[in-house]
Formats: sequence, C-alpha cells, structure tokens
Amino acid sequence: MMKIEVAGIVIKLDIPDRFLREDIYKFRCNESSDAEVVIEAGFEPFPFFPEFAGKAPPVHHLYFSDGWKYYLFSNDDSVSFIKYDRAYAHFIINMKESENGGAEFAEAVSSALRRVFLLLISARGGVSLHSSTVGLHGEAICFSAGSGRGKTTHTSLWRKHVPGVEILNGDKGYLFVRAGAAWFYSAPWCGTSGDLVNRKAPLKAVIFLAPADKNRLRKLTVPEAFMHLLTGCFLPAWDKEIYLKALDIITELAEIIDCRHLECLPDEEAMRMALDGIY
Repeated sequence: MMKIEVAGIVIKLDIPDRFLREDIYKFRCNESSDAEVVIEAGFEPFPFFPEFAGKAPPVHHLYFSDGWKYYLFSNDDSVSFIKYDRAYAHFIINMKESENGGAEFAEAVSSALRRVFLLLISARGGVSLHSSTVGLHGEAICFSAGSGRGKTTHTSLWRKHVPGVEILNGDKGYLFVRAGAAWFYSAPWCGTSGDLVNRKAPLKAVIFLAPADKNRLRKLTVPEAFMHLLTGCFLPAWDKEIYLKALDIITELAEIIDCRHLECLPDEEAMRMALDGIY
C-alpha cells in the first residue's frame, strides 16, 4: 500500500506492487497525507444481477447494486469488473485470485487503473487529454493528435531546438480549470514515449496537429476548440453522470484555452511556426 498525489488529489493505492507500472511511483507522496480517494484490489465473485438470471450480463456497461456501481468486463478476464461508490472516492479493481501476475495480467490492471483515473479526475473537475506536452517558461503546451499522427516527432523538435524545453508527458495529461485558469497536470502514464515528469503548470495553449504537405497554423474558434477537445480527450462514456460532467469541463476549457490547429510537416519550420504563434 502507498499513497500517491495526482493532480492535487491524494490517493491511497492498495494494489500489489507487481501489478503497478514503474511510472506511478513518481507520484508517491507522504504517507501521512490524508487520502481523498482509495483504490484497492478485490477478489470477489462475479456479481449476479437478477435481470440477467440464466445469462451473462452485457459487458462494458454500468450496473447498480447496494449503493455501488459496477463496470463489467467479463468473468473470463484477468480483471473482471471495477466497483465504485457514487462519490467516486472508493474504487475496487476486481482481479482473478488465481492469476500469477504475468505481463498480460499487469497490463489488464494498468488498463483498469487508467479507467478509474478517468472517473476520479472528471469527478473532481478535470479531463484526460491524449497529448504530448512540453514545458517552457514555467508553462505547459499540449500537442494533441491521434496515435501515429506526429505528437512525439513534433515535441522532440521542440526539445532539440528550443532552449529550456522539457517534455512533461509524452502521451497523456490532465486538464483542469482552477480559479478561472487552465492547468496541466502530468498523468502517471506516458505511453511508449518514456517521457514523464511529475509536474503541474499553467496551460499556455493546446495545439492540434494534422499531417499535411505544407505548414499552416490558425487559431480555433470556441466551437471548433470544443470539438477538437472532445475528440482528443479520453472520456468515461460508460458512466452517464460523470460523462456529462466531463462535457461541461470541456465546454469551460474551450472558452479559456488558446487552441490552435497546425497542419504540418515533421520539420523545424512547423515547430517554429507553433512557437511564434503562441508567444
């Protein structure tokens, strides 16, 4: 058991160490800190719901029982379901007790943890953006695009050519509105990039990348920013209550963030265009 702090939220994490990825230890905090959220491992039988008597309930749906919410995977999966309370403060990741903790099982636990974080982050006013994020002048700049669409290439150009740049997270970041301003917090996952610094910073801009045969940068309108953020964020669509809250957060972010669209080649000119456009 250990305590971590992510996006200012202290979390008691009671998951066996062999199922945790190394990056999550970068967020370890003082054990005396008061935890707002508890995430633990469970080994309960697969739940029974009377409406599905005699047949398996549909998976990746949300069910309610005795004051708990159940997000079901499958009884055959290494992680069969996630159980959590209505305050989004107590989460149980239900594992197969017989599993020996191999790489495939560890990935299943990591995937379940990422889903838990989508819920607890959105419940507290944030969303998870698929992005590679650089830090410069004490501010964060997020570059968002689909997998294989140039995020890592573009941020690597910033690191190479702009003095003082560091990559805060190569794959994910949590965006919050706090005291009327947008903030970036690094997530405890960074995809295959390997770039992760446990850092928070005021959010300078979000730039949405699109491969093209010519470099073009333009500022997005608020409706355009909303649609790009909606597409770029990971959202807990299985839980209607928290999904709607996440949409409200994206609406608020779209109104205050400097969002740009960069059609670009994978070259230094594109990097300079983005830098000059936001500074």
